[in-house]
Amino acid sequence: MALDPWGPILGRLFEDKSSDYILGVLQRAGVPTSFNLTDEEAYSHNTRKRAYLKRLDPIYSQLASSEQHRVAQHLAHEIAKSEHGLESLNAALDRVGWIFQNDELTPLL
Repeated sequence: MALDPWGPILGRLFEDKSSDYILGVLQRAGVPTSFNLTDEEAYSHNTRKRAYLKRLDPIYSQLASSEQHRVAQHLAHEIAKSEHGLESLNAALDRVGWIFQNDELTPLL
């Protein structure tokens, strides 16, 4: 059984240093992002990344399986649009047995 693609997809998304961009992509995908970071968490990109992941993982895990797939596919689409995005995304997804090809997120056989 393939692992969930959420982690690698979110990890690739967070390679962008702009928190506003990241939150915008997540909101467009339907992920509730109405939480606030503490001043300490907002201090640097790496601490923001860890804080977001800590808050987003439980939200994602509460979604129905079909909704998780829709959200992950939307995020993969956003990443794939950037320069070298599809290449780097598939390198990350390969480690957990998934691929994003022809605008579809599918497990590798």
